[in-house]
Amino acid sequence: MMEATEVDESGVEYSTEDIVDEALFYYKTNMLCRTFAMKGAADRLILFLTHYIHTAIKRIVGLKPKEAKAVIVAMQTEYSIMPLDKGFPFSVFFTIGGLTLESVTEEEKERFSEYSKQLRYECGMRLLEKMFAFPEEDGTASKFWTLFAKHKLLSHDCLLYTSDAADEEDSVDLGGGRIIKKKKQ
Repeated sequence: MMEATEVDESGVEYSTEDIVDEALFYYKTNMLCRTFAMKGAADRLILFLTHYIHTAIKRIVGLKPKEAKAVIVAMQTEYSIMPLDKGFPFSVFFTIGGLTLESVTEEEKERFSEYSKQLRYECGMRLLEKMFAFPEEDGTASKFWTLFAKHKLLSHDCLLYTSDAADEEDSVDLGGGRIIKKKKQ
């Protein structure tokens, strides 16, 4: 991803992109992949945002910009699923390090709830900008975004590729029935 930067008054260069930009930039790529390399907290947040983006796109398909904006605003409060909730399909990735729903204090839950509400709103507004930048003839969102409403996010399997697992076998399943054979040494 090409990082956009600006220079402040003192001559220090800083990034103008954030985690929401990154989640939107990699959304289509993540939708086409069967695996997602989980390396840290930022990856967990991108997975959370990717799930939200996917849910939003499914609800926006066929809507005009005003209707789509109303859906996004409503989702800010109605989409209340949290990463540690049992209903969140990827909650296993958020329990790393012994973190569980029971181990999180009410204050932490409330703080994350407010943070995620802000994230959802900002992500939704930026998503609308992208989806309606080049609308279809009937005024609905671009098909290059809405076509992903039909895809499953990581097939809800969340297969994580590790080099250790690949070293144990003579082939690696990359999904879609494609098997890559390792060369014999």
